[in-house]
Formats: sequence, structure tokens, C-alpha cells
Amino acid sequence: MKPSNMVLVLLLMTTGIHAQSFIQREGTHLTLDSKPFRFSGPNIEWLGLEGYGPHDPSGPRFPSHFEIDDAFATAAEMGAKVVRSQTMGDTVGCPLCIEPEEGKFNDAAFQASDYALAAAAKLHIRLIITLLGDCATCVGGGIGQYLSWSHQSNPQAFFTDPGLIEAFERHIDAVLNHRNTIRGLLRS
Repeated sequence: MKPSNMVLVLLLMTTGIHAQSFIQREGTHLTLDSKPFRFSGPNIEWLGLEGYGPHDPSGPRFPSHFEIDDAFATAAEMGAKVVRSQTMGDTVGCPLCIEPEEGKFNDAAFQASDYALAAAAKLHIRLIITLLGDCATCVGGGIGQYLSWSHQSNPQAFFTDPGLIEAFERHIDAVLNHRNTIRGLLRS
């Protein structure tokens, strides 16, 4: 797989107030508490930020609690065990983003994600939260935003330039070490 096509993800355990079990990989299989874990579920990209990205002319906004609850209720009704959501960990370069400017983090942006994590836990739904989108040409998201901040154009630099790597590590640290304002738990 080309680095520019990679999407980093974080599989979070959200089944209870005090998360105790994480999905593990054993060889080519996923397990939960040493038992095989198989899943399917929807991609509800907007749980952290609705309208994020260069292709939405109305621009970003935070989703309402109703929208989040309705999306998870629908997923649960369909039998989903896992939901993927890009905008709970990968929003950079816009005023409502988790990281609106390089190295500056937006507490208000975490609140929608905090609510989504709590809503998922109530329904025993786990989340795959991406930490980086693979759009190398998008300013206002993903690799492209990090390249823009560093005044670089080669997507390979994201994987080799020490400054870009450090900037992304700061983003990962902020996302994983954020304390959920509703559940009181760290994401990591």
C-alpha cells in the first residue's frame, strides 16, 4: 500500500463506562477477550464535524445530539457492532476543527466527539476513529493540510520530514490524551 493511500485508525473500545477490553490482533484475526471478533458497520464520517472537507459548499458545523443519537440508533438497528468516523480524530485546518491551526487545539471541537463516544457506549458500539485522511492535495484536511502548514508540496515529505512527523505526533497526542468531558475517560 502506498503511504499516500494509508489511513491511520484507532479502534476504541466503548462498550461500558469503564472500558476494559480492546480489540486485539492475533495473526490475521481480530479477537475480543481471546474470542474471534468479526464485524460490519457503517461509515458515519461526520460524528465529530458535519460538512468537513473541500467538497461541501455549506462548510463545517458541529452535529446535533439528535443527529448523533439517530445515526447510532439506526446503526444499532441494522446490527452494527462497529462504526467508522473520520471527523472524530481527523479534522485539521478549519476554525471548527480539532486542530484549526498547527499545534493549536480546539476544546469545542472535542465536545461533539465526546458526545458521540458516550452515545456509542450506551449502544455497545465500538468506533474506528481515523487520525489522518489520505488526501495529499486537500488544503483544509489530511496530509495536504500538514503539507500546506509546512510550505511543502511533496506528499512523501509527510512520512520523512522530521518537522511534519512531529506536527502529526502532536495531533495524535492531543486526540489520544483528550479527557472526555462526558465520560471522564482518556481516549487512549
